[in-house]
Amino acid sequence: MPAFLRSIITLTTYALLIATSLAPLAAGEEYKLPATWVGTKDGSTEGNPALVDGAPRWRLDAVVHPGQQADQGQHPDPLEPFHYMPLSWAKDRWKFNLPQYQSVEFKDGGVVIGAYGCGVGEFCKNYALVFLVPKDGNYALTATVDVMKWEGNPSYNVILLQRETRSGMLRFLKLKEQRLEIKKGNDVKIDGLALRKDSELVILPELGGYYCGAAATFKDLRLTREDLPGGIQPGKSREPASRAREPIAKGNPTGINFPLCVLPVDAAKDGEQLRPGLHAAHACMGVIDVTKPPYNADNTGKTDVSDILTRALRENNNSGWGNKIVYLPDGIYLVEKTVGQKEGGGNVGPCLQGQSRKGTIIRLKDGTWPSDDGKKKYVLKTGDGVAQNFNRILRNLTVSIGKNNDGACGLFFYGNNQASMADIDVISEDGKGQVGLDLCGGEQGPCLVRNTLVKGFKIGARSDALNAVTFHNLSLEGQREVGFQNLRHEQWICGLTSINKVPAVVMDEGALVLINAKLSGGEAGVPAIRHKRGMLFVRSVTATGYGKVIESTDKEAEPLPTGLSIDEYSSGKGASLFGPPKRSLNLPMKEPAEPAWEQDMGKWASVEWYKRDGLSDAEALQAAIDDKRNTTICIPRDVRLTGAETVQLRGGITRLIGTGGSIVGQGSLVVADGGPAVVKIERLALPLNTIDRTGRTVVVESVTGSYIRHEGSGELYVSDTCLNIEVNNPKAHLWVWHFNSEAKEGITVKGGTAWVFGWKTEGTEGRRILATGGSLEILGFLDYTGGTDKSPWPLIDINNTEFSIVSLAQFTFGNWDRELYHRLVKETRDGASKEHAGTWMALYTSWGNKGAHDTKETGAPALKP
Repeated sequence: MPAFLRSIITLTTYALLIATSLAPLAAGEEYKLPATWVGTKDGSTEGNPALVDGAPRWRLDAVVHPGQQADQGQHPDPLEPFHYMPLSWAKDRWKFNLPQYQSVEFKDGGVVIGAYGCGVGEFCKNYALVFLVPKDGNYALTATVDVMKWEGNPSYNVILLQRETRSGMLRFLKLKEQRLEIKKGNDVKIDGLALRKDSELVILPELGGYYCGAAATFKDLRLTREDLPGGIQPGKSREPASRAREPIAKGNPTGINFPLCVLPVDAAKDGEQLRPGLHAAHACMGVIDVTKPPYNADNTGKTDVSDILTRALRENNNSGWGNKIVYLPDGIYLVEKTVGQKEGGGNVGPCLQGQSRKGTIIRLKDGTWPSDDGKKKYVLKTGDGVAQNFNRILRNLTVSIGKNNDGACGLFFYGNNQASMADIDVISEDGKGQVGLDLCGGEQGPCLVRNTLVKGFKIGARSDALNAVTFHNLSLEGQREVGFQNLRHEQWICGLTSINKVPAVVMDEGALVLINAKLSGGEAGVPAIRHKRGMLFVRSVTATGYGKVIESTDKEAEPLPTGLSIDEYSSGKGASLFGPPKRSLNLPMKEPAEPAWEQDMGKWASVEWYKRDGLSDAEALQAAIDDKRNTTICIPRDVRLTGAETVQLRGGITRLIGTGGSIVGQGSLVVADGGPAVVKIERLALPLNTIDRTGRTVVVESVTGSYIRHEGSGELYVSDTCLNIEVNNPKAHLWVWHFNSEAKEGITVKGGTAWVFGWKTEGTEGRRILATGGSLEILGFLDYTGGTDKSPWPLIDINNTEFSIVSLAQFTFGNWDRELYHRLVKETRDGASKEHAGTWMALYTSWGNKGAHDTKETGAPALKP
């Protein structure tokens, strides 16, 4: 008797359409899993599929990418028809012969299968039970399932797919799913399965979480068939009859009223119902308004809503790739204790989004924590612990400690890999308080802090992020001791405005990159920047009122510049193999473009409206994009593209936004010409290939995926991402803030101009940076355990490229001598190659074949050879 279980650590969670009740089944044909199912020969697939009445009826497959067998690290996609391989017999059980693939065994009155998941969105060690459909009909699946976890904190769904050939193409259609609890005695009851003869029903368990494992025992699994009067009919559109939405609030042009739609509970068809605990009016768009049921948070500032906000954040943790939006309309949300997202490992999302930066206020009740007792107490905390708090997103609101709360801290922001906060104010209304923005502790970072103001407090912002933090446009005002404090490790700040009598920056140790800073309000006896030790790089920094820009006690630092304006300074020596320039490239920086939020809610649409029987996910998404009524497409549930499928982002679409779902799989998303001047893709996971082939401006924000290939001639802005980037057009321009790559070539440049601020990378050996021609500038780089002392690859491999890198650091939890790159740079110029060795660099510069740099072309300061 076979069984099934596969672990999918999913990029997103499909909206759960749970058949919570099942009418008594009329008498019909029944197909039960065989009571026994054994192979005929060890190491052979003979006996799989199992025969029923002489015909193949059940098959047990491993879901596996061909590259896994070659140890190439790829992960399978259950919607790829050729990622299924039958299991072989191994003495007394069925098994797939790759490490960590669990076996299938028969005990406890059922079939027990264990599975292990290796990462969010990664299909790793997975199984599927396949039913070979003998006749057209309406089928119902029933079983009793005991689910027991052995690692992590997984959620568990049963997903049903239909695999069949249509129009000459073998493809999958997702049918239904049901969530199970981690307990014994789950009743699986899923009906309304319209299946065609000779198709296959694929039964896939799904684990939601990170680094988690579970074993399930399936008992009495059977399918019952009834005739379908009139045959199998195509599904109907789920689009609501009216697209009417609430208008954007007048007088609040920057506010965001997310569309609240569309599928009231009584309109659910075919046994589909929304997940319990989510408000029906919001669920189809993936937006949870905390002022509506089931949360009913008061936003008048009269009632403590601490527990309500915490509950909303934790109940929507691990919602797919975590991009479900917990939405706070304008108002005052009074709290009397910390509002906290789930901490520890294996956490994903959600996004906490205010309607407007000044109008949505989470405010601590006056006098709650009047004195400092040495314990850090925060108004809002987004996580802590190990480096597994992914896709933590905070947008568009104010955190206030109110008045008479000197023992309070404002915001503890914690996130890893792809995580960011933007358009946030953290304020003390009377100047009291300890730390405004805290990024210390645990395995913090990498993450992005953008467009943030901290006003008041003893310390404005501080960080000791192990994996680095990138800051973009940070404003500090009215601190009592220091504006920004770098306690240790790598911090990178682009755009700092400080109005303070105290030092704007104190650097205890580690590494700090600071560019484009205006530091004002100081006193003559105080430095703007106090540098104790570590790697410091500053560029375009001015100070007013202070006695000096930098005061350093680091005896190994290079001589300090004089005056109150610094063009460029590095505390460490610069290097250049083909010299003489030893300054950074100083390419022009441009602020990210931003399409306007669509004000007409009738032009917002959910891709779910376009999904129906007979259409693949790719076809549904393309239909939503090509519908001329739409400018903004929400993706509340997964859209999966197979390797043969491509979706074109074109027409009138200005924004593609994940609100609980993602675009995943082995297919391609192509940004094409034709359409608005600026198009934005945000808050989702992307498929294997995302290709920019347009002359338009493309903005990619808060996404994870495999590759973005910049093949067009337009501008590409990338921020808060976990993926790899290729630039393949000599006319292309790329700007990046907070970039996390975890594969060999994180950035490949083949012409064009690329500017990167804040890059952390990790993974197996290989070149991190590969460039041939073009211009590439990197400010702030951290590599985590990627090379070895005997690595055949250099960390950086450049060929006739204008290039500079500032503040390159490496770290490992292992052996520092054996597990770091020692060949840092290989540079080739006109066929001649040289190498630079070491384990860190303050500054490396190559200006290709130009000798003295041409400021008209690159914006770098003119230097004589």
